[in-house]
Formats: sequence, C-alpha cells, structure tokens
Amino acid sequence: MIKKIISLGVLLVFIFAFAAAAGCGETEEEETMENTIIVVVKKEYADKDFTVKDFKEVKAVRIMHLTKVSCEYIGKDLPESFRKIYSVVINKRKQTVEKAVEVLSQSDYFESIEAYEFEKLSGHYEKFGIYDEKRYTKVMPFDRMYDDADDILIVIDKNFTHKKFTAADFYMIDVILIENLMEESYERKKDNLSPNFRNIYAVTIKNKGKQNVANAVRKVEKLDFVLSVGPGTFFQGLNLVD
Repeated sequence: MIKKIISLGVLLVFIFAFAAAAGCGETEEEETMENTIIVVVKKEYADKDFTVKDFKEVKAVRIMHLTKVSCEYIGKDLPESFRKIYSVVINKRKQTVEKAVEVLSQSDYFESIEAYEFEKLSGHYEKFGIYDEKRYTKVMPFDRMYDDADDILIVIDKNFTHKKFTAADFYMIDVILIENLMEESYERKKDNLSPNFRNIYAVTIKNKGKQNVANAVRKVEKLDFVLSVGPGTFFQGLNLVD
C-alpha cells in the first residue's frame, strides 16, 4: 500500500500527470467480451432505482449507478439539470451495442443512450454544472508498473471533500485496503481548506497484476465523485511531503 502525504502544492500536478505520462503503452479493452452503454434517466423518473432486471431486454450482465453518491450525499441540493446516470454492461456474444442502444431507445425512461466514451460521459457531468472537470487517463503507464501491481490512486471531486469514503463506495472492484492520503492535512485545515484541496485515496485491490489495475481504473473513472484515477505505482518514485 502506498503511504505518503501529498502536499497541496503538487496536487494539480498529480491530477494532470496521468494524461501527460510519456512513453506508456495504451490499455487493452478492460473486458474482452463486454461492452458498456451509458444511459441518462429522464428527470420525471428521478425517484426510480433501476436494477439489472430493468435491462433484461438487452441481456445486461450488470449495471452501475454512477451518480449514486451524488443522490445520497448532495441530495436535495442537486441542481435542476441533474440526471441519474447508469452504466449497463452487456455481453458481446449475446448482444451488440447498436442493437442494445436501439432496444433501450424504445423505453420511456431514458433521455440519452450511447456506447460508453469517457468524453461523452464527462459531457453529461459537465451539464450538471457542479463537478470538477474530469481527467481521463489516456495512456496507462504499464512500463512503470510491476507485474504484481495492486494499487490505484483516486482524486476526489470537490463536492465530496467532507465525505469519508470506504471500500463500500468502490463496490465495483475488490478492495482489500483503502486510505485517504490527505487525511492529516484535511483534519488540520478542514475549517479553512484551500479551494484547490482535494482528497486522494490509495486503494489496494485483491487481484494483483497490470491488467487488473487497468480494469479497476476503467471502472472507477466513471463514478460521479472521481476527478481522476490512475495506477498507484506511477507515483511510488515521488517523495512528497506536506
């Protein structure tokens, strides 16, 4: 597990570093037999909690409520522009993305259905007008990762600075250890935090390996409360102190 205290002075460098990493190989598709569709729920169905059964017509393998934490943590203070967003995972062998989008388009529940692309999902979040601008890990530093890599680092959106995250918030990956690297700074300055302050969590996953870390990154990056996420090993060479 990574044990460091990261200063506020290097926080913005940290956030942009994933996308700027040089000499790195791009990831393979996180699950070779799966595709992901993003659905945006119409405002009038904001009170409905969807389950995988609601997507049986497209043979969904699993779904994830990407805006769950916003609904629970921000709640009634969410803007009128806010919409629930779900990711729907389908098996390529049983359903094509095009067919799944066509089928879901017949539903009255959704105002947007499309194959997952980070930029498009970020565009939906941007419309809500409350989140930080998300940072995408365009390249993965595979050549800087150990074969037994098991860490990811997660920068938290400004709206959730005062929320304490646990493994349960990352139910889509197998977490065995989670630590807020900014906890000491937060506790010291929580009554007068800098506008640039962001919490950073180090998360250790159960299954080691470069591809497993890449898969975890791709799952976590979709969440509403995540500003940026990347492999923890990329930063193990940095000696950052507060």
